[in-house]
Amino acid sequence: MVVHQDLSESSGYRWLVLFASLLAFVAYAFALQAVPPLIPSVIAEFGITNAEAGLLMSVVLIPGILLSLFAGSVLVRRYNVVRVGIVSLVCVVLGSLVTALAGSFTIMLVGRFLVGVGGAFIFAVTPAIIAQWFPGKELGKAMGIFGINMPLGTVIAFPTASVLALAYGLRFPFYVSAIIGLIALAVFAAVVKEGPFLREKTNLSMRQALGNFEVWKVGLVWLFFNASALAFTTWGEKLFETFREVPTVEASIFASLLMWTAIFFVPVFGYLSDRNWQAQGLRDCGFVSDDDGVCCIEFFLWLSVDSFHHVLRLRGGNDASNCFGTAC
Repeated sequence: MVVHQDLSESSGYRWLVLFASLLAFVAYAFALQAVPPLIPSVIAEFGITNAEAGLLMSVVLIPGILLSLFAGSVLVRRYNVVRVGIVSLVCVVLGSLVTALAGSFTIMLVGRFLVGVGGAFIFAVTPAIIAQWFPGKELGKAMGIFGINMPLGTVIAFPTASVLALAYGLRFPFYVSAIIGLIALAVFAAVVKEGPFLREKTNLSMRQALGNFEVWKVGLVWLFFNASALAFTTWGEKLFETFREVPTVEASIFASLLMWTAIFFVPVFGYLSDRNWQAQGLRDCGFVSDDDGVCCIEFFLWLSVDSFHHVLRLRGGNDASNCFGTAC
C-alpha cells in the first residue's frame, strides 16, 4: 500500500510520523532503563544477588538477538508497519504491567522478557517507517532526530524512576512505564501510515542485506557502543551510591550524563550526513571514539562526583533540581 501524495514529503505529515515513531521508541527505552535505578530495591525485596539483578536488563535484550532478523525480514514485509508497531507497543505495555504486578523475581523476569519482545519489533519497525516517509536528501536529518530515542528515554527514566520509587515504592515506576506505553500506542495507531517511499525502500532482500559488508561494520559499531554504554548505565548509579555515598536521585542523574552527549550530537551528525559528509568517516569517528569516549566520561564522573556533591552541599541542596543544574 502506498499513501496518497497529500501525505507525502510536500506536507508536514511526515514529521508527525517521525514524532510518533520516536515516541514509540522512547516508551520502550523508558521501560528498559527504568530498572537500573531500582536495582538496590529489587535486591532488597527479593533477596537476590547482583548477578541475578543484572538479568533484569539482559533478559530484555535477548529477544532482540533472537527476533530482530525475523522482525525486519519477515514481519515488516508480510504485515504493514502499523500492525507490527502496535503489537510491539502492546508487548511493552503488558511487560511493564507484569513487572509491576510480579510477586516473585521469576515473574518479574517474564515481564521484562515481554518488554524485550516489543523492543525487538520496535528496533526493526521504526527505522523502516522513517525510510518510507523521508527521501534520501532528508533521511540523515530524520534519522539523526530519531537517533536520540534511547538517550532521551534514559535521561528521563533514571531520575524519574528514582524519584517515584522513593515516593511511592518500587513498583510505581513500572506503572508509569505502562502509561507512557499506552500513550505511545495511541499516538502510533492514530498517526502512522505506510509512506510514499514504501516500494523504493523495500527492495533489498535479507540475503543481500546479510551479504553487505557495510551493514556488518555499522552493526559492529552499534554493538561496541551498546556494550559499553549499557554496562555503565546499568550499574553506574549503584556504584555511585555504594562507593561514593551519593544520594539516590543524584546518583541516577550522574549515571545518565553519558547519554546527554548523544542527545546533542546525533542530530548534528544526521544533518552532516545529508550535507555530503562521508558516512564512512562519521561511522569510523564513532567507532574510534566509542570506547575511549565512554571510558573518559566514566573516569571523569568517578573522580569528579565528590566535587559535584560537595558543591551541592555548599549550595544547600541535595535535591534533584540542584544536582541537575550543577551537572549541566
